[in-house]
Amino acid sequence: MDPEKQHEIVQEANEWEARKLFEFLESVRKRTDGMLRERSEEEVHLNIDGFITIKKDGEIIACWEIIKIWEDGTLELWALAVDEKYQWNWFSDMIISYAESHAKKLIIVTNNEVLEKKLKVRGYSECGPEYNWRKERSPRKRVYIKYS
Repeated sequence: MDPEKQHEIVQEANEWEARKLFEFLESVRKRTDGMLRERSEEEVHLNIDGFITIKKDGEIIACWEIIKIWEDGTLELWALAVDEKYQWNWFSDMIISYAESHAKKLIIVTNNEVLEKKLKVRGYSECGPEYNWRKERSPRKRVYIKYS
């Protein structure tokens, strides 16, 4: 995709689309057998400032949430979700690049094999025991980290 076009569809979510974002996340969560953490519509609305969306023809086709973990520039990606029609084609690269440009250290928690392969190619490594607290919160997933 032309980089000029990417800026037209990648944008921070706003409070007016919280309901649409909630419905999108719910549809992905149900389709993936609960791999995304369940969120209430109120929770999405309260955290809307951390969500980034990718839209096509006005509809959300991918999203993620950026969470500031520590004051040292460590960010974690949450709620990585892509519409099943698009899956992880170029969106995963765009999502990761966007997050990396905002972080000194980026943590990504996943059990998506396609995404894990991309992370390894991009220089991510699986976290060691210092991130056991994060692994305990998501026992079915693996935790990857990259320092900028």
